[in-house]
Amino acid sequence: MGSIMNDIVEIRVFYWLHEAEMARMHLESCGISSEIFNAGITAINPLLGGAVGGVKLMVRKEDYEESQKILDQYDREQNR
Repeated sequence: MGSIMNDIVEIRVFYWLHEAEMARMHLESCGISSEIFNAGITAINPLLGGAVGGVKLMVRKEDYEESQKILDQYDREQNR
């Protein structure tokens, strides 16, 4: 049996925790589960985000392509 870490992949990296949370909530509203990595470190000191590689939004491998489409559309809508 594989590790759960083998079943999830990074979909986006954010500098700010609130941006990752917004993307996570959007995926959740579309029925896709996701997790945020490095949230604790950046919550303590936001300036450490770059030192740990940013705030990472992770999804299951099988949800990657759909998540990518959803987040691409979300990005387009936010940048109008």
